[in-house]
Amino acid sequence: MSSINKGALILLVSTSVIGWSGISFAYRPFDSTDAAVADVGQLEVELGPVQFRRSEEERTLIAPAYILNYGFAKDWELVLEGRGEHPVWPAEETRSRLLGNNLFLKGVLREGALQDKSGPSVASEFGALMPGFNDEVGWGVSWLGIVSQRWSGGTIHFDLGAALTREHRGDLFVGTIFEGPYDWTVRPVAEVVYEREFNTVEIYSVLAGAIWKVRDDLSFDVGFREAWVNRQPVTEIRAGLTFAMSLQSEAMERSGRVLRHRTRRDAATDQSITSEPMTPPVAMVPSIKLSLEAGGGWARNGFEDSIFNGRGFVGGISGELNFPIGGVAYTGLGVSVLGSGISGTISDPITSHIRLLVPVDAIIGLTFTPWGVSVYGFGGVAIGDVKVTVPPFSATQSMAGWSAGVGADVQLTPVLSAGVKYRHFDLAKQDFSIFPGEAPSLVRERGDTVTGTLSWRITTRR
Repeated sequence: MSSINKGALILLVSTSVIGWSGISFAYRPFDSTDAAVADVGQLEVELGPVQFRRSEEERTLIAPAYILNYGFAKDWELVLEGRGEHPVWPAEETRSRLLGNNLFLKGVLREGALQDKSGPSVASEFGALMPGFNDEVGWGVSWLGIVSQRWSGGTIHFDLGAALTREHRGDLFVGTIFEGPYDWTVRPVAEVVYEREFNTVEIYSVLAGAIWKVRDDLSFDVGFREAWVNRQPVTEIRAGLTFAMSLQSEAMERSGRVLRHRTRRDAATDQSITSEPMTPPVAMVPSIKLSLEAGGGWARNGFEDSIFNGRGFVGGISGELNFPIGGVAYTGLGVSVLGSGISGTISDPITSHIRLLVPVDAIIGLTFTPWGVSVYGFGGVAIGDVKVTVPPFSATQSMAGWSAGVGADVQLTPVLSAGVKYRHFDLAKQDFSIFPGEAPSLVRERGDTVTGTLSWRITTRR
């Protein structure tokens, strides 16, 4: 072993005994990351559709947690990440929130074992900590150094970072990841982390789990994490997947040619005959799906102890990034911006009007090739803009919660499809300051929408 390799190993092992993170740097299911980046033109998606965290104060659903890594130059990638959190019983504050919104640049400073070269890989990740929704107000900055080394028996990644948090306090992060042999289809993994936000929070954590590599561009993960936040225990269950797509993929190029033309043998002449172009089945190649939505919705609204129903038109636009994970299955991320006329009134009169609904969804679907039909389920965080009027007063406020639903599409042409989508949403409870000088009033908005969709699909084939 060279002196560089020995030095890297000593550094990794000696610092691994300390080690969790309020500031996450990506690589599922860990809080730390590795010294590797996406290839040029490749988009790597790390997705946790639904996760769970338990502490003495609350139980929290995390849906979704996402990390997007895009390789824009050799040895460099752009990283965008965040997560939706939805507190449940026995939390006093049940509003959903968007947290961990970070935008980083990550670069490989020394190519090594993770790039199929000798010696350790060295990388750096730095960028902005962005404001959240219903929490994490303000901006911060972060820097992280990463050293990774891989042997036949396993891999170790060591992270050391510092940050100026959104509250403008100093933060120190130290984490180490241990992985089993990389050639194993299912490899055991572990992580130890120490983080300290000075004069505020001190966190220790350990994680144990496994990564199942289905193929080079698809893996599934599960992790069980136990942390101590200012000596108070926090337990978390993590599960998700990581997949990659490339705009320059030769495999996609070959797949496209197969889909465009079928060949058969003529019984009389034994000659190969090429058929007419074949319509690509829905979601069989990585794609971007842009949709127009229009339909209606109804809501069951709560104001203090009063409950009243509302209904109205719903319409807008949506976008999805979908990726195949098997012969008929696919997964993806989607966001919709829906204007709403859902409004209801009770006799006082008190009017509640959901003016805007913005869901962010994780998507899982199936494609039935012979008919060009896709069916899918989706769910995640939802943000609404709500106006409550109690004449002569009114208040407008953003509310956050969750939504989930199902949909179906039928392929009309190689790029156009039509479908229908059902969604249930729950914007939880939130205080509205409607009456000047008085205590806030508790409002809840939940309901359903049904929309028709007309979609334009852009595949990643060249």
